[in-house]
Amino acid sequence: MNGHYGAVTALKVGKKGAVRDNWNCSYWVNVENDGRLSEDAYDYNLNIVKQSDNGIVFNGLKMPYYNEMMDFVEKWHKKLFPNCGVLGWDITIDKNGQIRVIETNLDTPGTKIEQLCNLDFFKPFRNDICNIMSKQK
Repeated sequence: MNGHYGAVTALKVGKKGAVRDNWNCSYWVNVENDGRLSEDAYDYNLNIVKQSDNGIVFNGLKMPYYNEMMDFVEKWHKKLFPNCGVLGWDITIDKNGQIRVIETNLDTPGTKIEQLCNLDFFKPFRNDICNIMSKQK
């Protein structure tokens, strides 16, 4: 997992002409633990697409700043939210190469997109979740 416990990353890619970042205006593609994009992306209707609207093939493309983003999220998650397990971090890279937080989803981080893009979403920390749930009975 590239040293990042429980991290699952999905990249949102805007469709041609989109002026919003809603799911119906985007594609979602899984980012592997080494920062490379998976072969398949998904649109709003769950159709599989292999490339962006302008012809960029997703498979194997290396996501810039991947390790820096993962380190950033891990550092600030531990510092700001030490008692929270699953959070959704929406981040971007600005034109100067700086990491910017769009939002952190605390209440309902969602897992649909992550589960769609990476079917092993809960696998790395499944035992921890089961242990926590069993103590709440």
